[in-house]
Amino acid sequence: MQINTLMYYFDHAAGQPPNPEICDFYRSQLLENFANPNAPYRMARQLSNQLEIIRSDIKKMIEADEADSLIFTSSATESNNLLIKGLFEKNTACMAVSLAEHPSLIKPLLDWSLESRNLKHKANYQLDESDLKNALDTCDLICLSHINNHTGILQELKVDDVLNKKAHIHWDLSQSFGKKSFSVKESVADSATLSGHKFGVPKGIGVLWLRHGITLNPLFQGGDQDTSMRSSTINFPLISTFHFAAMKINEQLEDDWSFFKKIQKEMIQELQAIQPEIRVPFESETSSPYITTLIVPGPSSDVLMRLLDEQGVVVSTHSACSSRIKKENGVMAHLGFSKEEQQQIIRISFSRQTTREEVFFLIQKWKEIQSTLNLFKKGYKK
Repeated sequence: MQINTLMYYFDHAAGQPPNPEICDFYRSQLLENFANPNAPYRMARQLSNQLEIIRSDIKKMIEADEADSLIFTSSATESNNLLIKGLFEKNTACMAVSLAEHPSLIKPLLDWSLESRNLKHKANYQLDESDLKNALDTCDLICLSHINNHTGILQELKVDDVLNKKAHIHWDLSQSFGKKSFSVKESVADSATLSGHKFGVPKGIGVLWLRHGITLNPLFQGGDQDTSMRSSTINFPLISTFHFAAMKINEQLEDDWSFFKKIQKEMIQELQAIQPEIRVPFESETSSPYITTLIVPGPSSDVLMRLLDEQGVVVSTHSACSSRIKKENGVMAHLGFSKEEQQQIIRISFSRQTTREEVFFLIQKWKEIQSTLNLFKKGYKK
């Protein structure tokens, strides 16, 4: 996405810029629907009724039952913490997660569990089926990402995979909602997290879906505005904007997925023509076309990122949640990549609004910086 006349943005996995239509809608909601939906007067009651319609529409998007619970939160991080810490008392449950997952799954799980298990990966970086099956049969909670925010790896489960499971299965859909269809029924989900700013909603809105009958202990006490499981004044303008944006993006998901598979393939071929040493560690067939992770041998990828930045192209070297932490790349380290490889990672991520012309602009700028990059390569020692 070209966010201004000087900058082309390819870090949508960190956060997608709201488009003008969404911004205009949000502004109208702030000005018109400012009342507290829990108040007793007519304006508030109207918002409360509209809130239930919004919940119902979002449930339909993930094929949830009408009787299921849908809690609005401030972020995916809050949703994940509420689920993990609200489902069980501290130090009472066995919980499992891959250490390649998002920190908002890993950290609360390691802090809260009586026993934590690290889910294993196969040579193609997918979760090991036999290890996952064992965890499903013996653990109390398993946390999974439908699409990994750093690698783009797509993880799926079907009903036959989890027959007679013991574990509660929690899915983080932050990187897939609005890009890849997901059915909570077909995936045998018990809970799921959604995030607004990953598909163009202003930051500050997340969702936690719970299968009917599941209740949580709240993270904090207050007025029980959003059921007894979460207390906080209902942010109707932001919730309404989440709904507005979600209704617009929840069409043609599979067509766009196929389209961006082609764009991703073209981009990789062009970049490898410029730098044949570029490696793509994660298979296209088992990854999202919206997230491309490259290993670019030579000097630190920070050099390449900054050279592109000076040309008006934004890419990243880490997940935004860990990019300011100057230590090893925990995701790539867990997946078996060396320290040298961890320093050579470039992540390019699209939104569904990214155009082929923008991608070719990135390719052109990548080509133009090669002479400068070669100067850094001369000083780089393997």
